[in-house]
Amino acid sequence: MHKLSDKTSFKRDTARIKRLFSNNKDVDIIALQEVGPLSESIIKRVAKGRKIYLSKKFDATHEHLYFLVSSWLKKHYKISVSHGVVTPAILGITKPKEFSIILKRKRDKQSKEIWPKKFAVINTHIIYGNSKSERFNEVSALNHTYTMLSTTKLIDPRFIFMIGDFNLNPSERHPDKPNVTFESFLGGKGLNLCSSSNATTVSKKGNGNIYDHLITSRFLVASCQAKVREFRNDTDHISDHLPVRFDIYALEKTKKPR
Repeated sequence: MHKLSDKTSFKRDTARIKRLFSNNKDVDIIALQEVGPLSESIIKRVAKGRKIYLSKKFDATHEHLYFLVSSWLKKHYKISVSHGVVTPAILGITKPKEFSIILKRKRDKQSKEIWPKKFAVINTHIIYGNSKSERFNEVSALNHTYTMLSTTKLIDPRFIFMIGDFNLNPSERHPDKPNVTFESFLGGKGLNLCSSSNATTVSKKGNGNIYDHLITSRFLVASCQAKVREFRNDTDHISDHLPVRFDIYALEKTKKPR
């Protein structure tokens, strides 16, 4: 969900966002993009029981990226943040295009059997821009974030997840490489795309795009399911994207691939 509105009534938006959160109580991590100043105060009012992490403002719209983490994760993991140190230089911009949380399992009796020991989630919002080439270039640059987290933060690449609004459909073709789709483009970088089969954006014409995805390593020993939450009445004026839930199943303790 992104583009939380600052134009509608504070009371009405608060009620709608609260209802969205209450329908996702069992979700461990909620990621939001393009959050404006007024919506920040709404989130703080309704995100009870969750720890809030927000990025630095990084573009002309003064938007934030948000993570809301469950009390269960906060209890069993030590959480730190990374505001994007690699991609600004690569993209030629001054502020980060991604915001990450790094979760390291605590060393206590209650947490010792929880797995994985360490993982990271990257929250991003790819530019819509003037061309699809710009979007593909940003996605390519963000691949360096995986390298940064796995080398400097020593995180197994299987347990690095990127989530957000990519402004690209899975079948979107690269403008300079017509045989390459967004999904196969990621596959060439050793990444898998987990997407909903239904549109994740709201359109006045009734048909939208599948722009919101979860990206994982191809070595992830798990299955991922994506489901769009049909809260169209609730998201009206709050967001032009519908909430998407991603569930990762059957993680196994396997050796790190060579």
